[in-house]
Amino acid sequence: MDEVEDHTAVTTEVVLGRIEPVELHGGSIPVEPPPLRATAPGLLVAGDAGRQSNPVVGEGIRQAMSFGRLAAETVADVILDGESEEGALRRYETAVARHITSMRSALELNRSMATYDEARWDDLVRVLEVLSQEEVLRVLRGELSPGFLLKLAIRHPRIMTDRAARRMRVLARK
Repeated sequence: MDEVEDHTAVTTEVVLGRIEPVELHGGSIPVEPPPLRATAPGLLVAGDAGRQSNPVVGEGIRQAMSFGRLAAETVADVILDGESEEGALRRYETAVARHITSMRSALELNRSMATYDEARWDDLVRVLEVLSQEEVLRVLRGELSPGFLLKLAIRHPRIMTDRAARRMRVLARK
């Protein structure tokens, strides 16, 4: 075992010692609500084209891969299995729609966080401290379905009460 570890360390050092960036890539994350439809006759959108991202943490590769795979399976069902285009697109639309509410909730959280001052960030950290590890991960992944938010409200009523109170103050100013 020690021999393998030593060999791995040497190999890693030699290989990693020669790595240099060739190109750097970056891009913006779609932070607009997803379109009302992800399909049209002869068309389906996935990833950035469908604004399928997680604006809470500013990433979209996971969503692009997931929806891209689903899009490829949908197209394959039509081409290889002879499924009707209309039926396949309807199924894709239904699958995407299941995630739209979460994506919209994540977008709302992103927009809210963009306005936070230091005190508000401190409040958010206190909120995260009372959540379970799984709950924090779901928030960071942008998985904010109505069911999940309801469970949070039941398990942590203060969080939702504070959020509702802030929302009422914002509405009262308008």
